[in-house]
Amino acid sequence: MKLFHINAEKGLIIGVAAAILQVYGAFRFGVASESDFAIFQGTTARFLDGSRMYSPESFDFTPPVFHVLLLPLAHLDPGLAYLIWTAVNVAIACTVFHMVLRALPGAWTRRNLIAAWVVNAAGVQMTLRLGQVSWIVALLVTCAWIAARSSRPLVAGAWAGLAIALKPFLLVAVPVFVVRRQWKSVLSCALTATASCALSVLLFGREAFADWLGNLRVVPDPVYATHFLNASWVAFVSRANGPYLAAMILSAATIVVMLWRVRTSDEDESWLLLLLAAILASPVGWVYYQPLLLGPGVALALGGRLKHLRWIALTCIVPALGKDLFQHGPMIVALTFGSVYFWGLLTVFLVFLTANVGARSSRVIPAVHFHSHELGGALGLVPGRMGDDLDAIPNFENLRRDSGGHHRSGT
Repeated sequence: MKLFHINAEKGLIIGVAAAILQVYGAFRFGVASESDFAIFQGTTARFLDGSRMYSPESFDFTPPVFHVLLLPLAHLDPGLAYLIWTAVNVAIACTVFHMVLRALPGAWTRRNLIAAWVVNAAGVQMTLRLGQVSWIVALLVTCAWIAARSSRPLVAGAWAGLAIALKPFLLVAVPVFVVRRQWKSVLSCALTATASCALSVLLFGREAFADWLGNLRVVPDPVYATHFLNASWVAFVSRANGPYLAAMILSAATIVVMLWRVRTSDEDESWLLLLLAAILASPVGWVYYQPLLLGPGVALALGGRLKHLRWIALTCIVPALGKDLFQHGPMIVALTFGSVYFWGLLTVFLVFLTANVGARSSRVIPAVHFHSHELGGALGLVPGRMGDDLDAIPNFENLRRDSGGHHRSGT
């Protein structure tokens, strides 16, 4: 029985409306008290006021150099500053989306459908609500991915180094470059990451840089570890009341098997796997890092290589209604419904980890042309609709190729 009929355009409207509600929610519950942006703003304001930049009462996991972007907003009213920050990040998101479409032949004709899934993603919605930095990181990662699949290793490594300097959990990119023997990428990555750290010390001082490193070494607070937005192994094990060591072992194993797999993967698959592994292995693998997956995810979808993932989109669009959602009560609920983001990311990771895909070229994927409604059919959708029923969640197995031409972490 058909439960709903939503085409791409209607889905896009729903997503935009939900995004506007997220911004409203930020004001409704208090920008100054409930958004991560307020943490970033407070850190910058303390520096300008001559106080200790990083406060032990308000953990900020962004590096000192990042706060250069917030200097003009440091002493503005939090609400006004949040609106400006949100507008800038929406512009960055549009830039990243356009870059991905330009990099992938055939994507432009399905832009509304792709955009509908992007704006409805829980990670994208929560990035807006919290005033997070996800799209800035996504911009750096997307630049690195495009350079890598265009056989420009020096450029790819340089962009990756900047992303690592902003979010150190992406450091897993370095061993990926090593096992793939991309030595130019290793070199440029190390140089740009080092230069970024040096710039932090130069502009903000050694004390601020040391305090930031200290924040990174802190074991996650139980509130962060079991937070509904946390999609990592640490979150899952914490919900099971398991030992932190077990989570670390599982995280390390995830990285090891990822490195084994990417030795023979192409660039799209390698980048998707390393990004998924980074989120799963990070102690605070927030779901709002979903925008980082946009480039390689869309590339693999258009290439017909996201098969057997019919239900996985459910985990991308489940709304985050509260930080303690499903975390109290029976453990089985916390490990299932309360860990829906974790299971979604892990499923995609395991599918690519175990897929018998054979050798592939690491160069740019040739142009893919779609006949009428083929992408819609590949997504498990009827022509022009986002879904006919709950079984019509993305199914990329049928794609045919035409070969003729709410938390308070500050992370």
